[in-house]
Amino acid sequence: MEGLLSYISIIDPRLLRHITGKPGDFIALLQEQNYISEEAFMRRVCGGEIDRKYYGGLKSRTISILQALAIISSPDSQNPVKKKYEICQKKFLVGQKFLLKGERKEGIKLIKQAYQIAVAYSFMNPASELASVLYHHHIYYQPNDKLADLYYQQSEQFLKDHLAEKRAEHCLYQAIRQIGKNAQPQIMKNAIEQMERLGGNSIKYQNFLSTARVLYGLNVKDYRSVIKICRSAISFFEGKTGVNISHMQFFWSKLGIAQMASSNFHDARQSFEQAQFFAPAKSYNDYVLRYYQALNDLRAGNYSQAYGIYRQNRRCRFAPLRLQFAILEAYLCFLAYTGNFQFDGIFRLGKFLNDTFKAQTEKQGDNLTVVIAELLVLLARDRGKFIDRIEAVQHY
Repeated sequence: MEGLLSYISIIDPRLLRHITGKPGDFIALLQEQNYISEEAFMRRVCGGEIDRKYYGGLKSRTISILQALAIISSPDSQNPVKKKYEICQKKFLVGQKFLLKGERKEGIKLIKQAYQIAVAYSFMNPASELASVLYHHHIYYQPNDKLADLYYQQSEQFLKDHLAEKRAEHCLYQAIRQIGKNAQPQIMKNAIEQMERLGGNSIKYQNFLSTARVLYGLNVKDYRSVIKICRSAISFFEGKTGVNISHMQFFWSKLGIAQMASSNFHDARQSFEQAQFFAPAKSYNDYVLRYYQALNDLRAGNYSQAYGIYRQNRRCRFAPLRLQFAILEAYLCFLAYTGNFQFDGIFRLGKFLNDTFKAQTEKQGDNLTVVIAELLVLLARDRGKFIDRIEAVQHY
């Protein structure tokens, strides 16, 4: 037990900020697992044996796992930031009612509480409004020039940051529209430069700007820049109170995609695993990350692992992802026929074509991927049918 207690004592203190209720309850929960040493604790959490070469990185990863678990296991885990925003708004409204009744002491007390939440969680628009109320209070009802000037300056800064947030948000949506239209990358780059000129400091602004930069980098296949931006964003958001867990999930997953595209498969797998800690179990994003892990294993040559992930998730309830897993199965089938690994079960080409029929009829999307998968399977199974099918798809 001493190993566990010493390990808990060196965990990043920011972990405790994410835990609703008493921090002692969380530590007691860990103690109930009766881990006998720090090494056994880490091995149990991370799985498998510990390679001493990567011990430092593994410890850092374990801390991140615990932080994510603390967020996910909290009562308002679906969106803790939204919950705090609702509390802030409620205190604001009730405080205003007290002020309208002339009960200023009670009203200002609630306004200050709402203001503290808004500042802590970077709710720029409410923070600006609340700072204005407090500024007004220290001008007319409880004169205090120093506090009045402070709240005035903060209100101005919050308003500036809020406007930067909204303008950055609009620029981001414009950039996303350009991706959908296959527009020239320069149009996206112009949108990012416009966002950079806004000069906001809030969490939302940084999220919009970093997201746009990442999407642009992926669009132009500048994976080195994507990796750098994602790591910088993760470092910026980590430990900040007002960060939504979806932000962390996005940047970890895009980091993994860029690492996979750069053939850095080991780091990509770790990034996808990190992203998965921020995705609710059996959600759409959870299955997307599992698909990325399978794809990463496929590209890394770990065919058996990719096949194992496929078998566990092939019947997920999301039709677009079932399609992707079906296509993945076809590629794995080809690799099995060419002797790269042992394929358990029987691959039915007719069933595959039936399951992917909708994709085959579309002009864009996965139609070409389905055709290539079909040709590979025919190439491995029946050269005659392969030649016939090649002639039938000459227009591709």
